[in-house]
Amino acid sequence: MDAFRLELGSRELQNDHLMYCVRWLRSRPAYAHAGLVYVCENLPGSRGSELAYSMRNVPSSITMSEFGSDRRPGVPKDIKITDAMVLRTRNLLNTDSLHLADDFTTYTADGVTPESMIDKLCDQFLAFQRAPIGGSSTNTHWTGKHGVSGRDDLAVAALMPAYWSQTFYDSADYAAFRKQINDAIAYVHL
Repeated sequence: MDAFRLELGSRELQNDHLMYCVRWLRSRPAYAHAGLVYVCENLPGSRGSELAYSMRNVPSSITMSEFGSDRRPGVPKDIKITDAMVLRTRNLLNTDSLHLADDFTTYTADGVTPESMIDKLCDQFLAFQRAPIGGSSTNTHWTGKHGVSGRDDLAVAALMPAYWSQTFYDSADYAAFRKQINDAIAYVHL
């Protein structure tokens, strides 16, 4: 899981950060041969394509492409999908089915610890609520931007896996990649 504020970093910095995350994952024995599925919220619309291009030479990796009729890389976050993400994550939390890794973090910078990232994530989750869209009393959407930090990027990044992992496993579009990864892992364990 990663949340990176687009306006605070250049594209080159973000792409370097992505590759740092890939190297970090690959350095862990559990993920050395795992398939990496990159789920990029496609805002702005070109970001999924840019990151798919950056990841093109990373073995055993794929960028999900669920955005629009042109199927360009990246995933949408509309009201219906956000509702499903919130519901699935809420179900995981209510059944104590969601656990964070001991080395959980989203960005390794000075002073950033797993504990501080978990605190930020919890603060954003606590601020997550339904809010009116454009002053309407009937149209609402989920947001955490009314909290202390004014941000909900970590919360959204944490909500995404419950929904998009199911989409990844249910979709025939990713069957060939799933088979490739399963075959590669089986070969490694021979």
